[in-house]
Amino acid sequence: MKRKDTGTGGSEDEVFFDNEKFNIDTVFVKDIKRAVHSINELNEIIKNDPCNAAAHVERGMAHIERNHYRLAVADFGRAIKCEPDNPLMYYNRGIAYILKKEYDRAIADFGRAAELKPDFANAYYGAALAAGEKKEYDRAIEGYGWAISADPNLATAYFERGRVYSEKKDFDNAVKDFSEAILLGMNKANVYTNRAIAFLTKGDYEGAIADFGRVIEAKPDCVSYGNRGTAYLKNEDWERALDDFNIALKLDSSFALGYLHRGVAYLNMKRYDEAAADYSESIRLDAKYAPAFFDRGFLYAERGDYERAISDYSKGLELNPFHARAYFERGKAYQATGDMAMAASDYNQAARFDKSMGRRFLEMVDHSGNGEELVISN
Repeated sequence: MKRKDTGTGGSEDEVFFDNEKFNIDTVFVKDIKRAVHSINELNEIIKNDPCNAAAHVERGMAHIERNHYRLAVADFGRAIKCEPDNPLMYYNRGIAYILKKEYDRAIADFGRAAELKPDFANAYYGAALAAGEKKEYDRAIEGYGWAISADPNLATAYFERGRVYSEKKDFDNAVKDFSEAILLGMNKANVYTNRAIAFLTKGDYEGAIADFGRVIEAKPDCVSYGNRGTAYLKNEDWERALDDFNIALKLDSSFALGYLHRGVAYLNMKRYDEAAADYSESIRLDAKYAPAFFDRGFLYAERGDYERAISDYSKGLELNPFHARAYFERGKAYQATGDMAMAASDYNQAARFDKSMGRRFLEMVDHSGNGEELVISN
């Protein structure tokens, strides 16, 4: 091959981890005691003392532990009626509203808690978390800023703000926040994974590799090795990528994306038969993942098997009909078979979804001089 390539699917850009979602244990429990009495005991306490705010709070937490969020909201509401000027009462209910995914109500309760206690860092944190769940990212960033101002050592606020910056594609600030969370002692594998993703996306592959290595030390599973293998792919270190994907697939032989990414490594090492086998195994394990078809189609085209390439591109485009480069590559395959009408159609479709594909077509014509029968429409 004349160039290093990872196929048309962009599969090498993917990592396999799932972001850690909100969990009440991550930050809130230090302010709220877990239920120590049974619900029956609390029912009896409240029966004898209906305005016992502490009992309502404890019963509310017992309901949260059982995922009965509606009942928790009701109990925290009764606690607010008993102690309307206690910020913790609103804070408690804010947690329950977040768990119920009623984010506007959560923001209102956390806001009231912060009004009553202006240095209440976790109230600002809760409001920011709810805003982030609503994808109101600027509002979330502002809220985490208030939380950090109230408590500069609140590592989770830096971590969650870093995740919001990542959502906004501001990876420089994301890295800064993840790094601060780590400096403050938040050394969970998920923090390093998030920072590694930010490093990877901003092109700092060495930083990503180092962080994924730290994740492997804590969690030596197939996902961790798969993630570092992906970073090695981006760094064009095919041998180390192959080593990591081999380990990942030993740990989990049903890891479809692992086969796909190992196929990318094999492709760039010119081990085409092994690449084709891995792409095929990835498709066998997950026949609804378009990049696997795109990448195998690219491999077939590179080997001159244009009919099979067209077939794979077509199957991938059924799954993802908006992939400009796949149309472009299928157009090249049609052109190679002499089907200029289908080639022109695909080039036009590629240019429709991505203007740069039209420019690439013109460059190709300039170099080959055989584009007389192909027309890119406006």
